[in-house]
Amino acid sequence: MGQRSVDFLISRLRSNPEYTEQLKEDPIPTLEKLAREIKQANPPLPASHDKFTYRLAVSALAIVVLVVVGCVSMVFVSSMLYDKPVLASLTFPDILVAIGSTALGALASLLTPFGPHQ
Repeated sequence: MGQRSVDFLISRLRSNPEYTEQLKEDPIPTLEKLAREIKQANPPLPASHDKFTYRLAVSALAIVVLVVVGCVSMVFVSSMLYDKPVLASLTFPDILVAIGSTALGALASLLTPFGPHQ
């Protein structure tokens, strides 16, 4: 498990007794100074390196696309089972079409290579 900001703060306080004395005298400015130093030393991950969020987004969009395809397939199969003219009366709710096409477009944009690491 990665270190959290509090862990960095505690390690800074332990490594430098000067910070401990400053913390006793005037805690707010000392903590603000330490927070700035820790933020500069540990910047957040750029979006291109954050694999968990990327995989989560791709998985969620893929599930949405599969659910929409499953719903469309169920409507198609049920219309065939009840001997209705399939193509003439086959209509889908607009919201289903909108959700499916939006999810598919977002999934395509996430999976398309772009930028300097094409």
